[in-house]
Amino acid sequence: MSMTRAGGYKIDLHVHTSRYSPCSHLAPEDLAALIPDSGLDGIVISEHDWQWSPDEIKGLQESVEHVRLYSAVEVSLAEGHFLVVGMTHEGAFDPNLSLRDLSDRARQDNAALIWAHPGRFGGTSIEPGLVDAVEVMSFNIKGKQTRLIRENHQKLRVPAVAASDSHRPISLGTYATLFPRLPSSEQELAGMIRSSEGVPWANEQQLTLLNDQISSTEEKYLVKSPV
Repeated sequence: MSMTRAGGYKIDLHVHTSRYSPCSHLAPEDLAALIPDSGLDGIVISEHDWQWSPDEIKGLQESVEHVRLYSAVEVSLAEGHFLVVGMTHEGAFDPNLSLRDLSDRARQDNAALIWAHPGRFGGTSIEPGLVDAVEVMSFNIKGKQTRLIRENHQKLRVPAVAASDSHRPISLGTYATLFPRLPSSEQELAGMIRSSEGVPWANEQQLTLLNDQISSTEEKYLVKSPV
């Protein structure tokens, strides 16, 4: 059963852990200590080219309170990186798939396909109709990408979402998508993404503090959605 409350729920759709993402410095066993300070209501664990099984998520959920855990995957393709939420497939994903192949598989599962940090890897444009949403804010999206993001969001005409793309504790809770209710499953979350029920959200206070520590010559973290 879905939960609802005034003000909505902050769900981070893009978090990596060191269990399956070697580039991450965020250990799953550390989440229990970090979550109370994150302000999040939901976390989607989306490893690089690997998806946690339901049993693994259930096992971690038993040690984590105050936040709902979900599993997804970030697939690395020639066209860029793409988050898939609600896919029934578990384990490894083939990085040699085309975006159209991945889109077809996502449609079969009623999953949601999100273009992650557009322009950071791969091409700068994709064909309309292949993705369900565009990630417009994350810890790995800086000012130089915002023009590309605005142009693609307008062209693709899909919902905008935000997520931390967290690989380390400092970025957890910086970005999320605000939803009107807490979904009971990955499939329900996917439907909410596709139907544009989410609103990109940034932790302006935390990001302002982080930006104050960056030199004037470096790009700042986004504190407002570019779309």
